[in-house]
Amino acid sequence: PDPNRATMWERWTRCMMGLMCSPYFCIKAELLANETVAGDRFDPGNIFRWERVVSNLPGDVDYDPCRPRMWRVTPEGAMAAITVVYVDDLRPAGGSKSGCWMAMHQT
Repeated sequence: PDPNRATMWERWTRCMMGLMCSPYFCIKAELLANETVAGDRFDPGNIFRWERVVSNLPGDVDYDPCRPRMWRVTPEGAMAAITVVYVDDLRPAGGSKSGCWMAMHQT
């Protein structure tokens, strides 16, 4: 063996839950990325723009079980597009089929 030549050893290991890295960092990064992609909610050209949040809760006078419990409303009065994230699954939601398509293709 040559004494001037060093040997490099590498080993791949996974951190146990709670010791160093955790899924929290991945989820946090995904949520920050989703917020960045959604952009400015006041931009008229943004499919994710919204003006106010409407609640539709059981017991309300105008409760409609066909509507979501909470949703965002555009200045025009339509349901605003959103992307719903559950772990690694991303789904569009919105007031129309074209709005959902635009939401998924903007992201």
